[in-house]
Amino acid sequence: MNEMARRLLNFSSATFLGVVLSLLLIGSAWSETCSFQPIKKEIDSITNEKVPSGQEFRKKVHEGWDSVKVLSDLSAADMKKSIDICRFEVAEYLTKLGFPPAH
Repeated sequence: MNEMARRLLNFSSATFLGVVLSLLLIGSAWSETCSFQPIKKEIDSITNEKVPSGQEFRKKVHEGWDSVKVLSDLSAADMKKSIDICRFEVAEYLTKLGFPPAH
């Protein structure tokens, strides 16, 4: 095999590997996109001042705790990852509801 063919083969292999890795990264990022609607329901449920979790949430936030952390601590286990993925949207919504911004 001549030198030019060898270089072309190496370049093609590297390009193919780059494309495959890029697709894997895009796929991973796509699978962890923010689906905020279920989290919004969780926030509305937890921050309701008429329920014990709402009273605890408000007390801790008033004491200076990070509102997103308190929300995560009071949420169901399956919601904690979603809250982390949607952290920006969660912080924005909590601020819109009148709670201090997350730290």
